[in-house]
Amino acid sequence: MVIIFKINKYWILTFCMVLCSINSIFSQEIPDTEIGLDIIQLTASLKEKGLSDQEINGEIFFAREQYKERYLERKKMEESLLQEVAKQNLLLSDQEIGFDAARETLFLKKRGLNTSEDLNLEIDRVREMYKAQYIQMKSTEEELLQKTQPKRLLKAGVLTDVSQSEKEALKALYDSTNGSKWTNKTGWDFSTPVTSWNNTTKTGWFGITVTNGQITSLNLGTNNLNGFIPPEIGQLKYLKFLSIRDNKLSGTIPEEIGKLIDVEILALDANKLSGNLPKGIYDLKSLIYIYVNNNLLSGTISPEIKKLTNLTYIYSSINQFSGSIPAEIGQLSKLIFIDFRSNELTGPIPPEIGQLKNLTSLYLQYNKLTGTIPPQIGLLTKVQWMNLSYNQLNGNIPIEIEKIAFNYLYLNDNLLEGALPNLRASYLLDIRNNKFCFTDMLNRIALYKTKTNHSPQAKTDTAKTITSAIGGSVTLTMCEDGRFLPDDTFQWFKNNIEIVGATNRIYTITDLKNNDTGVYSCKSYHINNPDMSPLVLEREPITLNTINCSPLIGAVKSPSEKFYTNLESNFTFETIATNLTYVWSVTSVTGENVNTQNSDMKNRMCSYKFTAEGDYLITLTATDTTGCSTTFTKTVKIIDKHCIKEDIQFSFETTVTNLNYTWSATNTANVIVNTTTNNTGQYTFTPEVPGEYEIKLSAEGAQNCETLFSKKISVENCIPFASCTASNPNTPIIKSLFVALVNKVLSQPESKIKDGYTCPELMALKPYIKNENPAIYNFKNRETFLEFSFTNRSGLDVVMEIKNGKIVDFNLDNYVSPETETKLIANHLYAYIKGVDFCPSELSCVSHVALVVDESGSIDLIAANKIKKQLKSFILQQATTNDNIGSNIYVSITGMSDSDENTRTDFIRPTKLTNTPAVINQFNTWIDNYGNRGGKTTGVSASSDYWRSGLEGALSYSMKPNLVLMITDGCQTADVLGLKTTLKKFNNAHASNSQLPHLYVVGLEKGFYVDENFYTNKNSGTDPNTGTLVNTVTTHLTKSLQYLLDLPATQFPKSDSNQFDKGTYYGHENFNLLASDDTYFSDKLADSKIVCGTASVKDFCDDCLSFKPEPGKEYLISAWVKEELFTQVKTYENPSIKIIFYNRKEALDIPAHKIDSLSIKASGAIIEGWQRIVKKFKIPSNTITIGIQLENASPSIPVYFDDIRIHPLQGSVKSFVYDPETFKLMSELDENNYSTFYEYDNEGGLVRVKKETEKGIKTIQETRSGSVINTN
Repeated sequence: MVIIFKINKYWILTFCMVLCSINSIFSQEIPDTEIGLDIIQLTASLKEKGLSDQEINGEIFFAREQYKERYLERKKMEESLLQEVAKQNLLLSDQEIGFDAARETLFLKKRGLNTSEDLNLEIDRVREMYKAQYIQMKSTEEELLQKTQPKRLLKAGVLTDVSQSEKEALKALYDSTNGSKWTNKTGWDFSTPVTSWNNTTKTGWFGITVTNGQITSLNLGTNNLNGFIPPEIGQLKYLKFLSIRDNKLSGTIPEEIGKLIDVEILALDANKLSGNLPKGIYDLKSLIYIYVNNNLLSGTISPEIKKLTNLTYIYSSINQFSGSIPAEIGQLSKLIFIDFRSNELTGPIPPEIGQLKNLTSLYLQYNKLTGTIPPQIGLLTKVQWMNLSYNQLNGNIPIEIEKIAFNYLYLNDNLLEGALPNLRASYLLDIRNNKFCFTDMLNRIALYKTKTNHSPQAKTDTAKTITSAIGGSVTLTMCEDGRFLPDDTFQWFKNNIEIVGATNRIYTITDLKNNDTGVYSCKSYHINNPDMSPLVLEREPITLNTINCSPLIGAVKSPSEKFYTNLESNFTFETIATNLTYVWSVTSVTGENVNTQNSDMKNRMCSYKFTAEGDYLITLTATDTTGCSTTFTKTVKIIDKHCIKEDIQFSFETTVTNLNYTWSATNTANVIVNTTTNNTGQYTFTPEVPGEYEIKLSAEGAQNCETLFSKKISVENCIPFASCTASNPNTPIIKSLFVALVNKVLSQPESKIKDGYTCPELMALKPYIKNENPAIYNFKNRETFLEFSFTNRSGLDVVMEIKNGKIVDFNLDNYVSPETETKLIANHLYAYIKGVDFCPSELSCVSHVALVVDESGSIDLIAANKIKKQLKSFILQQATTNDNIGSNIYVSITGMSDSDENTRTDFIRPTKLTNTPAVINQFNTWIDNYGNRGGKTTGVSASSDYWRSGLEGALSYSMKPNLVLMITDGCQTADVLGLKTTLKKFNNAHASNSQLPHLYVVGLEKGFYVDENFYTNKNSGTDPNTGTLVNTVTTHLTKSLQYLLDLPATQFPKSDSNQFDKGTYYGHENFNLLASDDTYFSDKLADSKIVCGTASVKDFCDDCLSFKPEPGKEYLISAWVKEELFTQVKTYENPSIKIIFYNRKEALDIPAHKIDSLSIKASGAIIEGWQRIVKKFKIPSNTITIGIQLENASPSIPVYFDDIRIHPLQGSVKSFVYDPETFKLMSELDENNYSTFYEYDNEGGLVRVKKETEKGIKTIQETRSGSVINTN
């Protein structure tokens, strides 16, 4: 598809001026500086090569002609392009300008544009923007070409070859990008010197410019490079220009690209590069232009970008960059062009961007930017193009932006609001789909009606649901924030039907009835003083429900049924009702009011400190949004708290004198435990045992003796409680998992947390929750606290205080056990946790996988890159598993040394993997250096394949490994017996302890390995120079492991590529599997239960046809079977169909992949030798692949299967058989697998129809001499 670009007048004027200047250059001599020739440098260079003055003059003349020819050729191309544009006949395809119409359409639909008219309008507008940007980019192309030309040229006779290092880099690039399939590989013959490409003569090395024996330019754009950028690219250290754009490159950008310190132009765009930008890219201080757009790059833009002080143009659009735009970008004072569009950038636009005084274009659309537009953006007075659309920017447009005279300004599809400044845009200003209203536009409407897309705007207010009682009243309002004008007019609608007479901003419905239920909306217009059409504002809908009052269901609860004076007593209301308001009150049983608390819907808790013993009534009145109220009560007894070993004082006051007092304390067994007699009326009781006691007082006077006083007290063991959480080392880990879960559910809309909700954070906590299959139930977020349970029941397990959307910190000093409710007191709100084990004896899913890696020279670069890819993926996946499910997977890495002793110090000890930079970077750094440490690190050389060194290192860590995973292509040793001793430390060895670590070897089957003949082979000779015995090896991994593991001659190590726990090794042909299956190690370790987690689910339906059975649904399988027998039988016993259900696409015959199976045999009558198999079955949950096996139980009787069908139980299948020559219908099989046969005469006429039934085949229709005979 091509589009004609419509050029505006200012473009034509500019182009005309350029054309005039171009025409003039052909009529005069062109200065050397203009054509890019540096005479001084060229002369000095030629003198260094020993040329005479006469030869130098000749070379300068030759160079000047060459430069002039190229200069004029470029100018002619530029003139041709500009003339084509000036004629308004430039045809640009969407692909050429980088515009993906399908992608834009999908994005716009997600933003709410659904009508064809709106979509087409927006697509055309965005396409025009892309075209204009493309033209702007083209206008700089000639400048780029000028920069990339060599400044000195020599005749072929005086050229020298480039350095060996540069040539090796070219070879690596050629090999890693499938050079044999390049579109143009002219000259790339590595047996010849590298020379500059001459586009006129088509000689030299295509895409290369050589200056003074150094490669200064490499231009292989649009040349079908397919592969990855090799790290050797960093050896081209004299490059000023590097372009490998518009190819098929994948993988990451190598860190070594940071060695190209002279590069000014870096073009990597339009590929499939992924991963983060390497740190080294920020060391390219000469960089002026960077093109990384149209890739799959991710990660953040580092603050280190500030080091690129010469950067002028940034093209990084259409990637997956995340994080914020670093403030340090403001230090790049030379920036003219920034393109960050179509990424995943978040956070605010940094104010420092206002420091870019030379900026002319700023593209930030299609991101997730938030916050306000910084006023400093008004300092960008040279900006002509600014696009901030399709973000989440809010607040006012800063008035400082009035200083900028834009050509185009796009602010649409954000959350902007407030009075509009005097925005200036020569051609287009777009503020649609924000939160602007008429009052914001009042003073700017003349401008915005002519040069602005300002309609539609987002709906006002917020959607709400109101439930009111029948007979009551309700008031509906538009522009609740008060942002409206006196001349605004309004119209209310019910269920999209206009309400006659409802033309005010506030609409009140009195005496509500059932038929008032509905969805209400309101539209606002402003057509006078001034006319602001076509803009129409609409508020978000209000859903009105009417109900009759019904009592709420709930109960007042307390964590304890013991209540004491002078201590906080806490009460909470448990109910499934929402949006309630509460009034709490405390009264004595006599009705005296003690305390009253009014609460809103955010607080359904009450705390009160009683000062006197007695019986009290706790009363709660809960009111819903309809005004319906229900009252709940709870009676409590308040007592003094007493402790063992502490004195309890009693006294009796009276005006009577001369009395003797007898005090006694009696326990619940009616045994007096303490008594005393005195005449003071004072008594001290010190209980030794907790329990209930009755204190009695008798006073004896002159006349009589009687009991005057009796009081019951409760005594407790008040020794300070010490929770297990104070000393358990696992408690902080469990607490962090719990906090992560709470913050996760807090971050979600309450509507999303439905009963049965699960998430990775819950799965991480699951091993410590005392419910078999926990999920989130009864979830409520009440802004100041939240509540939920782990099972589907009426009670709650968690009530937590929250503040600013986060959980308030808490301690577990009161924690006893998962079965006991743990009280958490904060800010006088009652909170508690139940059902979580915060004191586990050990953490779940603890494992240590020790990686032992062969780093010898026999593993070439390609193989090393495959190993590195697998290792990086493995580390990341285990870290993700730990983070997601709370497992404790530890990984260590030990590289083999170049001797039997473990002399290396660059190992990584067992480390729990988490997705934190410190952990991931530690492993990635080791892996990145893999294969590059030879001669640089102690113990690393081309001979670093001594198994014993790596295995002993892996076994030496204090945390013993569950599995040692060794990657190798060969083995050396100077101590065979020592190596065998090391192998006996694994449970694979003959007669070894099963509790020892397991060894699994990922190796090449054909390599150089150790066997029993390593030093003693009879055929080995002696070295004629030294007289020493020559080593011999076996070329098979299997044989080597058999010997080293001390297995009997008839026993071989188990080869298994899937079950790492059962197998000992797998001998691969090469390491391709490690590159092609990123999750190979992770999947097999999970399947083998060596680490926790589950294997990844591949794209298991990439080859599915239209029929795809679904788990949980019922299906029917049917078929016809036949045995080749010479005797008659009632049923066939040998043939059967077996259905196997797998949870992996690979469908391996291992327990980890199998879910269930089902065998089906024939039944019913045998018809014409065939018997039917039919069975209804249900596909189990988690099924991904279904296997069908046709089985024969007899070793000698042949069996046949025909017309096998699987279809939904409620569906049916018919099949048809046609003659391959006449295409006549021969038979039709109905939904029950019974056939109808059709027979024809020689002329093709139908003569007979037969039907298969349980009683055999019957003729049901026959034609003779043109008449039809029905036989049924």
